[in-house]
Amino acid sequence: MSGFERAVERDRAAVAEELRRALAEGRITRAEYDQRVAVVPTAASYAELAALVADLPTDVPARAAERPRRRVLRAFTLLWLVASVVNLAVWGVIALVDEPPYPWWLWVAGPWGVLLLAARFGRSG
Repeated sequence: MSGFERAVERDRAAVAEELRRALAEGRITRAEYDQRVAVVPTAASYAELAALVADLPTDVPARAAERPRRRVLRAFTLLWLVASVVNLAVWGVIALVDEPPYPWWLWVAGPWGVLLLAARFGRSG
């Protein structure tokens, strides 16, 4: 197949998706994406479509690969913090009403906190 054969809509959609992925992974900027994706609907040949993605870097920047992991860790850390504060508050109310009970809230905060620390500083994730 030569590059000058007429492109079909399915091919245009595939190139648009590749450009969207490149933007999401940080391989191109928003301005580059906007410029290239504007050309996709008017590209008539495979050569024109191939030119839009030919110079895209194949390596995903390490920073972009880390983003989802950091987001998940941040969400779990926030959940841990809320659960720990609520449990500590319940324990504190009970301690005010009666003699301070066994610090059971540590069994909620401790193991979960240790796992979060291991995930944050460990290499395996």
